Amino acid sequence: MDCKSDVFLSKNEIIRRTGLTKLTLNHFLKCKPYELTESNFEKIKSEIDKQKEIRNRYTKKNICQKLNIDKSTLDRRLKKLNIRGEECLLDGNIYFSADEFDSVKKLLKEEYEEKQDELQKKLNKTHGYKNILNEKIKEKEIKLGLKLTSHRQLCKKFNLNRCLITKYFKQLKIKPIYIMHNAFYHDEDIKKLEYFISHRKEFTKKNNLEKYGVEHPFQLQEIKDKANKSRIEKLMKNKSNLYSASELSKIFDKDRTTVTLAIKSLNLNYIMIKNNLCVDEYSFEKLKEYFSTTEMSGTSYEENEVFDFVKSVYKDKIIKNCKRIISPKELDIYIPNKKLAIEFNGLRWHNELGKDKNYHLNKTKLCKEKGIDLIHIFEDDWIYKKDICKSIISSRLGIYKRKIFARKCEFKEITRKDAKKFLNKNHIQGYCRSNKFYALIYENEIVQMISITLKGFHDGNTELTRMATKLNYQVVGGFSKLIKDFCKINNCHKIVSYIDKSLFNGKGYFNVGFKIVKENSPNYYFVVKDKRIHKSNFRKNKLKKMYENGIIKYFDENDTEKNICFKNKIYRIYNCGTTKVIYIRK
Repeated sequence: MDCKSDVFLSKNEIIRRTGLTKLTLNHFLKCKPYELTESNFEKIKSEIDKQKEIRNRYTKKNICQKLNIDKSTLDRRLKKLNIRGEECLLDGNIYFSADEFDSVKKLLKEEYEEKQDELQKKLNKTHGYKNILNEKIKEKEIKLGLKLTSHRQLCKKFNLNRCLITKYFKQLKIKPIYIMHNAFYHDEDIKKLEYFISHRKEFTKKNNLEKYGVEHPFQLQEIKDKANKSRIEKLMKNKSNLYSASELSKIFDKDRTTVTLAIKSLNLNYIMIKNNLCVDEYSFEKLKEYFSTTEMSGTSYEENEVFDFVKSVYKDKIIKNCKRIISPKELDIYIPNKKLAIEFNGLRWHNELGKDKNYHLNKTKLCKEKGIDLIHIFEDDWIYKKDICKSIISSRLGIYKRKIFARKCEFKEITRKDAKKFLNKNHIQGYCRSNKFYALIYENEIVQMISITLKGFHDGNTELTRMATKLNYQVVGGFSKLIKDFCKINNCHKIVSYIDKSLFNGKGYFNVGFKIVKENSPNYYFVVKDKRIHKSNFRKNKLKKMYENGIIKYFDENDTEKNICFKNKIYRIYNCGTTKVIYIRK
């Protein structure tokens, strides 16, 4: 008998394995109440995959947008073709296949062509030509000696709606030429409009200066007050209970900035009362639903993997999910005899929606007050650099496969190619551009190395950019030998470096003679799928290219990089920051 067949699976385990949200899974199980066991999982997964395929089809909204028709028109065509679509058990929506979409499209085309044929026959019979409007336009163009362009053509040319085009012509005091109740403009009018659109901001400022005495109406306090008053009156007319951003941050246990960004991202109604952002009950419920999808209880599969690894290499007492050390906060893994704790940071649950900027740093500080070192293992590091993570944990536990003394090693400058290969295999951050690379060689093999930038990026000093030891090796006195021999050969008197507080306590640096200069605040990365990506990849010029290539759906030149990313559901995740240290040669 297979033991696995009787194992009960929690909803969180199903969510982890299938990639669904809580709401989607609950809806699915409501429609198909499977027994959540290991033996049933393949059936559940197969059915979920089938439903995911259905979700890739067309909704009524998609069809309406693509064919430029309203819902009632679509419903009539579907009824005529006897098409009912298929309900998706993940969200309860009706979806239509590509063939069904093509059938509707074909029917609409046939109906349109049939209607046009009838109209043209009627016009031909009554007037002797097929299109009256075209004939009238030609007559007017000959009479005026000008080429005419319709309102609709202008909308396509300038990518603006009809109302805006009309508004701009009114500002320019240009009247259209009407032919059969259709507005037309000649080339001179279009040139004026083109110039106006390209210099619109200047015209607007000029008009505002004439009308209000300022470049923008909201620079006047009375207009600000009037707008705020109308917003409050509108909101208070139907809703009596308001929630401020500070109250919401306490209710949802989120950073105030995160709450504010979520309100704006969801396009919820809000008002400013004495510089406090407030929302009504409806917006509150939407936020509640939004944040509920970012929360999950239980332990992830990867976190269990980390715990199993620690158990396999360390045979003394290990406490899992310890809540008594820094209560009410929890330590994922705690090793009392080593005064060492390990925190596993899942990217989905530890980004800015779930944790604020200082969450990881504050946890590190609380542990430090108790004399405990805290290692933060981020999910993508564990997935893609598991061997390096294991080596870091083992070395902090004092467990090594091999111990070598630095005096038995040869100090040598190595090539960029060899350095790159070694760093990518043995350093959590991998290779970075540097000027010099020095290593300790033992039995014709690199066992430890440093990379040096002679004119550092941050302050122009000589900077130690990387220090790495071969996985699961200990080189006794190796770091000290590397630094001192480098300084001696290059006649260097000062070296700066940065210690990643998420992983290291800096003890090795301090033993060599480095001193603390300052503590840097937490830095952030952006989470894309299952990886942290450096923030330099999300500068505004790069976001603009992503938008133009269809990678992201929202972009506004006047918005901030953080807001643009948030509205595209690309969230930030913070580390613990760095400690800047300096070595001064005596």
